Amino acid sequence: MQLAEPDQYDDKYKKWRMADLPIVPEKFQLIVRDERSQKQMTVVRQLMRSDDVDTIINACDAGREGELIFAYLYEKAGAKKPVQRLWLSSMTERAMRDAFDNLRPSADTASLEAAARSRSEADWLVGMNATRAATIRCARASTARSHWVACRRRRWP
Repeated sequence: MQLAEPDQYDDKYKKWRMADLPIVPEKFQLIVRDERSQKQMTVVRQLMRSDDVDTIINACDAGREGELIFAYLYEKAGAKKPVQRLWLSSMTERAMRDAFDNLRPSADTASLEAAARSRSEADWLVGMNATRAATIRCARASTARSHWVACRRRRWP
């Protein structure tokens, strides 16, 4: 999963124009990165929506990024089932058994997911807007410099 590119929100963003900045989506959209990932997402979606499944266990890495990976998958799958969190601090068999015996409610780690989502969206906002602004500005400066260099070669003032 990844946050959608600007042109997936609006075709006008296909062209990089200073007048269109800043780009701030009302709601961030998720997309599946590539065809291989889409195949995996199809399997995950089917499993999360299966009538045979009544609870989903989030067994991603403990921490913000693991929470966000799971949240993106759950959201994109359109899952509605209750979630419990498997929290492991060790990969020993004993630790895994203890973790499964003590599954946590997903609400216990909601703040980790919220922090990771905020960071991800902030990175997108700064990255997309700053990259476009810098690229547009450099292109303008480069064009102006090229004109100046051409003029100097012709001995124009």
